[in-house]
Amino acid sequence: MIARKATATFDYPLDSSTPLSHLQSLEKALGEARKQMNERLTEWKEELKNVEKPAKKGKRKDAEEDEEEQEDEDEA
Repeated sequence: MIARKATATFDYPLDSSTPLSHLQSLEKALGEARKQMNERLTEWKEELKNVEKPAKKGKRKDAEEDEEEQEDEDEA
């Protein structure tokens, strides 16, 4: 699996000659960015299908572990 950056920037030309054209170019840029992000999310979901999920713990175990962690931090 190839690791990719968790963040990205997208460069889209914006037309600011008039308020209307600016809004239209923003709308187009947002649509393109959404399309790219959805494609990337789909890729990530496909990659993660083969990854084992950790076993879920009950609420009590989580609370006990939180208390133990808090005690450890208090001692330090």
